[in-house]
Amino acid sequence: MNIREAAIQELRLRRQRLVQALASSDGAVPRNKIGASIFPMVRQPSTSNRGTKGHVHCFKAGGHVPHESDVERKFYKLMEWDYSVETFVVQPFKVPYRLGNGRISHYTPDCFAISSDVFLDDGPKYAPTAFEIKTKEQLAEEWSDLKPKLRAARSFLSESGFRFRILTEDRIHPQFLENVEFLLGYRGPRFMIRSAKDREIVDRLIWAVKRSNDDFTPRELLHRVKDVATRGDVIPWMWNLYADYVFQCDLLVPLTLDTVSWRVGDAGSGMLNLGGPDNRADWRQPDNYWRR
Repeated sequence: MNIREAAIQELRLRRQRLVQALASSDGAVPRNKIGASIFPMVRQPSTSNRGTKGHVHCFKAGGHVPHESDVERKFYKLMEWDYSVETFVVQPFKVPYRLGNGRISHYTPDCFAISSDVFLDDGPKYAPTAFEIKTKEQLAEEWSDLKPKLRAARSFLSESGFRFRILTEDRIHPQFLENVEFLLGYRGPRFMIRSAKDREIVDRLIWAVKRSNDDFTPRELLHRVKDVATRGDVIPWMWNLYADYVFQCDLLVPLTLDTVSWRVGDAGSGMLNLGGPDNRADWRQPDNYWRR
């Protein structure tokens, strides 16, 4: 067995371990850390001066993860938001490939994501997928160097049971990203534990929408529940219901207190109703499908 065959076999086994671990998660390892426990980061971020380097907090990736450019940061935010992404891992594994002089080198994808199969009758259609994330300018400038790496990666990953995609900034809708980053601020530990008063606020918000069963705006909703608590106490939980997909709207336009909205589900992504014939849930619209 040569180096490439051994690496393919190992990656297949780790992929299988990940799928099995996610399917049978018993809480011994937090669900959002399972991916990183099986695919620990194999390469440290580049120290070059190019790109906006830093860390971004992504619950689905297990916590703070490094990014080597602003476009990477943006895509990690989109993966964090995407209801169908179960988990993702950055700098997850090495792909061996042979240079023109016969020597073996290695390529590391920027990340890979594995999707939940909860929305697909035939299983996780898009899982797992490895990604190379570059700006269009960088891709053009480095193409001669990248081409053999990416060609080798596509072949290697296909044999290992992975898809492979290149992502550039033209896949990002600026207004959608702005709205997503705003709403992600209303997820996280602060909203995972609810006091009795918090539960009352959430219940009243949902009931106020259920009762009329009509489209609404955030401003109208705040007026309907003005007796339950102060506006300052209600607003964070209202946006949390948007962040958890309970309330939805068109995120391709600016999100304001006057944005027309509707109720999608009762308890976040785990109980989504994907809508009626008009299929208005914006994440289902082709214009917002960053993985296409």
